[in-house]
Amino acid sequence: MTLRSCMNSAPHARRGFTLTEIAIVLGIIGLILGAIWAAASAVYNNMRSSRAQQEILTVAQNIRAMYATQSALDTSATNDTYISAGVFPSDSTVEDAAGGGASGKVAKNPWGGNLIVQANSGDSSQFDVIMEYVPQNACITLATSTTGTGRDSGLVNMKVENTTIGSSSGSPDFPVKASAAASACQKQTGATRTTNTLIWTFRLRS
Repeated sequence: MTLRSCMNSAPHARRGFTLTEIAIVLGIIGLILGAIWAAASAVYNNMRSSRAQQEILTVAQNIRAMYATQSALDTSATNDTYISAGVFPSDSTVEDAAGGGASGKVAKNPWGGNLIVQANSGDSSQFDVIMEYVPQNACITLATSTTGTGRDSGLVNMKVENTTIGSSSGSPDFPVKASAAASACQKQTGATRTTNTLIWTFRLRS
């Protein structure tokens, strides 16, 4: 056998991937990464909602401990007062309030909005825990979970903005139904940031 015939009988060199094959592989990788991202986002959002729910309960308990020997809240107390007293969870972020300086400090909730405590304007034996800038899905979750089984026995009302959820009469209807929460909680869309302010009202004596 001549050298030429040996060369002719050797298998052809292996070809590389075509552009179509590369595109298909990249598409599959993209789908996998997208699924992982969606799952991770869902887990992270659930964790933030769980943390927010725990913060609400912790704040309520700490306020009661702070006023254990009193029948009403100090209406002149500010968030600075409550931050100094350790009312907010130790892992809460505390930042300068808008304007800084004389405006004092404010605690932040898991979505970066303000976490506020104040005496209820209509009854100083009750207090409000307020969370600002809560996105729609978290708003629905918190409205239903904080008013359902195992809710704080001193919870007397729950509002989104200034509307009591689950009732047109102004009296709360616990537990709040998901449909009522979905109707009250607004969605964040586009460049316009539509957010929700949630207000829980608790009795000082649960």
